[in-house]
Amino acid sequence: RCRNLSMLFVDSNRLTALPSTISQCKVLTYLNVSNNRIKRLPVSIADIPQLHEFEYDNNPFEFPHKKVFVAGKVGIFKYLKRFITARKTGVLDLTKADLVEIPKEIGFVGDKLKHLKMNDIQPP
Repeated sequence: RCRNLSMLFVDSNRLTALPSTISQCKVLTYLNVSNNRIKRLPVSIADIPQLHEFEYDNNPFEFPHKKVFVAGKVGIFKYLKRFITARKTGVLDLTKADLVEIPKEIGFVGDKLKHLKMNDIQPP
């Protein structure tokens, strides 16, 4: 449990993943995961309400895809929140997300997924 954790520095540790339970750190305001080996951000990271600073440089991210990272923390979290919203509504809207494939993270939505909108996938 990390109910009182407000700052987390795990940079330069050769981490390959972050646990999805990181969203339990509700008062986390700063997270530094730079210089690791993280390929996929957990969708749940966008569910940390107080997270204002997020350092993530120098990781070989595959999800979200690189174009999402260009928009910075706001763009990353906006994209990830689409999955969180879909878990509640059953509708996952990935239009205009510059995707080249269906992301594995649709599994995050689980059996609640009723509608998947992806009408602009472009081959690489």
